[in-house]
Amino acid sequence: MHRTSNRFPEGVARPRDDRPIAIRVGTNMGVFYCQTRNLLLPYSQFVVQREWDPMALADRIWSLLTGRPHPKWHWLFHDLGRRGSQMFHFYNCVSRTTKPWVVTAETALTELRSPSFEPIQFALGEACKAILHLSRWGYERQLRDLEPRIAARLVNKMRVCHPPQRLLARELTERDYQRSDVRFILVGHSFYRKGGYETVVALDRLRREGYGFHLDIVGRMFYGEANNSAFGVQRQERLHAIVGANPRHFTLHGILSNEQTLALLRDCDVGLLPSLVERYGFAVLEFMASGLPVVTTNQRAFPEINDPARGWLAQLPTANGVIAWKTSDEKRTTSAHLEEELYRIFRTILDCPSQIRTKSGAALRYIADNHDPGAFVQRMAELYRQALEKR
Repeated sequence: MHRTSNRFPEGVARPRDDRPIAIRVGTNMGVFYCQTRNLLLPYSQFVVQREWDPMALADRIWSLLTGRPHPKWHWLFHDLGRRGSQMFHFYNCVSRTTKPWVVTAETALTELRSPSFEPIQFALGEACKAILHLSRWGYERQLRDLEPRIAARLVNKMRVCHPPQRLLARELTERDYQRSDVRFILVGHSFYRKGGYETVVALDRLRREGYGFHLDIVGRMFYGEANNSAFGVQRQERLHAIVGANPRHFTLHGILSNEQTLALLRDCDVGLLPSLVERYGFAVLEFMASGLPVVTTNQRAFPEINDPARGWLAQLPTANGVIAWKTSDEKRTTSAHLEEELYRIFRTILDCPSQIRTKSGAALRYIADNHDPGAFVQRMAELYRQALEKR
């Protein structure tokens, strides 16, 4: 999803420019959007600031040369103390600093492992005060990955903390869904990983059967994406042929600004994120906050955010919530299964579009009740106070 900042959300007072800064909380550089929406929030007694780590530049150079992050530098922060942070809140990162720190893990710290790097050894240290998993799935994944004796030492630091999301719509737009075409929207990079190919093909089957709808695609469809490498250039050619030949049903917008994307959301009915691999899925929250029920898969954290009362889930075979998506054979089998599931879901929606409004209301209520930015700020402030008191 495009970048919808949670900075100074409704219900949270903007701090005055002349207020004294009591405590500086440092964070690692480089995960800009995730940190902006989840960490760089307004507090009355704290200010969260990015701290410079020279190894981040070395990691960037390594990434440009090899096409992948460094197996150690990317996940390990080096505290130089330049900006006077008294504690840290890292995102998918650990540190050997002696100052108190907490970490938000999109899934599990064990996913950051490599043969030359074991992040858990840092989390076991006294300086690490809390590990915040964005989902119950990530929390349980970490416990499964750890030896029982290590898990017993770490579990008291672990907690589930779903991210904040401000409401982007306050009320639902009146629509006569019985007489108007349903408008779907798919937003984001990594088009193939997000189920973009299967979405277009499933909807095109319904177009040929005479169904009315429109799909807005915000992003790019390009073959070079690694998640499409098992299928060859034919998939990209097929998609462009479908979209180009049917402008009444499909629009490829390319990259849009945040403002343009939000304006487009106001004209759409159903959000799509049927991802095959997704660490959390912030776009699901942003769709729901705009009053759009969402079609997702059942992988990882999606069932915690989405459910049949407020959206639709494509049911795919999983092992502990993970879809088989590594070998070429797995990708072909899973892709075919996802296409059939999406065809079934889209047909259900188009046969009974009045259900969209019911699910839209449930989605808005879910966001308001479970992802309130004001409550999130209060929870983080209390966590920071406890971390400093335990030094």
